[in-house]
Amino acid sequence: MTVDATPPRDPNKLRMAAIATAVSVGVGVGIWLAISVGDTSGGRGTTAKPLPTRPKRAVALPSVLGGSPVTAAAANGSGVIALGTASGAVGVTSPGKRQVRGVVTRGRQILDLAIGHNAVAGIAEGELVWAWRGGSGRNGPGPYAVQAVALSRDGRYFAAGGFDVDVYDLDRSYRKIAVLQQPNSRGSRSGGTDEYDAIAFAPGSRELVAATFRDIDVYDIRSARRVGGWTCKCGADSVALSRDGRLAVFGTNDGHVLLWNVRKGRLLLDRTLSTLRGDIAYATAVSADGSRLAAGMESGTIVILDPRTRAVVERLRIRREDDVVRLDLTDRGEILLVEEKPIHSGGLHWWLVRTP
Repeated sequence: MTVDATPPRDPNKLRMAAIATAVSVGVGVGIWLAISVGDTSGGRGTTAKPLPTRPKRAVALPSVLGGSPVTAAAANGSGVIALGTASGAVGVTSPGKRQVRGVVTRGRQILDLAIGHNAVAGIAEGELVWAWRGGSGRNGPGPYAVQAVALSRDGRYFAAGGFDVDVYDLDRSYRKIAVLQQPNSRGSRSGGTDEYDAIAFAPGSRELVAATFRDIDVYDIRSARRVGGWTCKCGADSVALSRDGRLAVFGTNDGHVLLWNVRKGRLLLDRTLSTLRGDIAYATAVSADGSRLAAGMESGTIVILDPRTRAVVERLRIRREDDVVRLDLTDRGEILLVEEKPIHSGGLHWWLVRTP
């Protein structure tokens, strides 16, 4: 495995790419689609060329919300979808229910989102962070280089991560209750040399897990101290955490995915997904129950894996020549949210796929 051969992408820059002319979708997103595309790799997970297989149909999320282009999307553990727009509006929808919309950062483009049980939070232009619950919300300055957000399962706590992590209590008038700083040994003013790319609250919301492309840190929120962590020297270009912070998955620059038990720092799975030269795993996701792991490859292929059996259960493409820049899985791995950036036309597209 080649270590650090390719510099990681900046997810914020991807999200700030120009939005192309949006195609308005006149149907709701409450249509869940079952697709069935066989694993043509024979279960080995390697291939000599990109696979052209794609689902016959995929449910596209709306490209326009309230007349403004959609610029961010996220799914929670049960499949409820949040959409953010270039004008600072956010919409929330779920199967069979009407869409709820509100303006959270007027005039500021939404760059990233997190959705919990009864709240939505996110990042907007200008390193602004915000949270919205019960029809009301608040926004303010986030940590330096902010690019990751998370909500606790009960929707009470909100966290925003850059070089450090700020934690807010929504029950206490959105008050900031902790600043979690990376260890000083990492060299920068705030301690870290890399921004946190993924953060998640552990069950009970007393601890928070934060991940860069190299380091996993576990913090006690009440004391604001680092209580655990380790380093993955694996040449990673992506990292994702399960919604409960129990599992971490890294995608590497030589087509591997590595699944770790966060608390024990134990490698659970190291799996080759592609042997194509330069087929980097740029986007990863893992369900909270560990039943599904997904990776978006540089070749445009999305690989869905069962970590318990190590078997590739599906390979698919939604559009030709699109980079997969983000994946979200529901807690049981049943629904996959795919975020794509077309290589030639620019803009972003989102799709919902039911996993096998």
